[in-house]
Amino acid sequence: LTTTLTTTRETVAARTSSISSPVVPRLLEDASRRRVVKQQFKRFRRIQFDAYLSPTEVEVVREEYERIRERHRALADEDEDSTRTRDESWIVRKNGCVLSSFVCACSFFEEEEEEDSCTRSEEKKKRATAHETWNHRDCASNPSSGSIFGKRVSELVYNMGKIGEMAEFLLRAMVEEGEAEEEDEGVKEDEEKKMSLKTKRKRKGFDADTEECVYLFNDQYIVKPPHVDGVAFSWHRDGQYETWKTPEKSVALPYLSAWVALDDVSEENGTLRFKKNEKERFGPDFDVASIRDEDDDIIATMNAGSIVFFMSDVLHASGKNMSDETRRAWMPQYSLGLPTEHEDSKDSFRCLRTQISR
Repeated sequence: LTTTLTTTRETVAARTSSISSPVVPRLLEDASRRRVVKQQFKRFRRIQFDAYLSPTEVEVVREEYERIRERHRALADEDEDSTRTRDESWIVRKNGCVLSSFVCACSFFEEEEEEDSCTRSEEKKKRATAHETWNHRDCASNPSSGSIFGKRVSELVYNMGKIGEMAEFLLRAMVEEGEAEEEDEGVKEDEEKKMSLKTKRKRKGFDADTEECVYLFNDQYIVKPPHVDGVAFSWHRDGQYETWKTPEKSVALPYLSAWVALDDVSEENGTLRFKKNEKERFGPDFDVASIRDEDDDIIATMNAGSIVFFMSDVLHASGKNMSDETRRAWMPQYSLGLPTEHEDSKDSFRCLRTQISR
């Protein structure tokens, strides 16, 4: 299931969407490697990189997870004994196995409670009252702020970091795919039939009015304690739960998830699984609720530090953790274009609107 970056083009086409690279920091610096990555992602709309983060980077993300977990524990009902247990089953009862990162002090800041803000800049304090509209990880850059975020972790998700850089590259690759589709449909170059790039991208769900910037809009940890019910995810597409609103209209905004394994993951402890030949078998209007596990499903078996990038229209699922250890993952999510919450949504992501590119 693994394809190395030195593989020939013919071999790449015959393999799955997994790439093993011992030189991840230089992954996008080599033109041939960029082509391999782009080719596979356009074909599958998902791609797996083994050993993407170094052991040191994995450890600092785990440390941040522990701080966020303890912050969630402190916010839970203090009278509930379940939050005081050494295991992490309380996370499922309280949070449904998803720990949002929106628990830093700045997330709860009010104008009359300046001492509770973990940012010292007066301007940032004003913006913190509506923390969804600013970079809540920015407080990590101030070592004396009391932030629960790790500076090195935050740097990973920005455009110069390993995850942010690849996220921007893959999102822009999908825009190129949209442009190619328009050309295949026979769009002429004359003035009447020619469509502007801006209009094309809006049809694809991207908001070109925000100068085609990449945004980090969500950030969460997914925790599966062992032998606990309520942690399995049935087959779904992330995009089916959310509608975004651009400045001009409401659209289903495509976005990208970066699923980072913080522990070794396998079918036993509930890793991700994907459908083989999804495009041919399951169209956008297919009844997702009727989909079941199959013997030829693609199981994302990975070591800690590996990562799967996938678009919001990709079918995926994960099972119960049947091992004896907790399974942890970190999932930053990105969009190309400004993600603004839909006014009528009752189950809406809390947008960060953190611009990582210009």
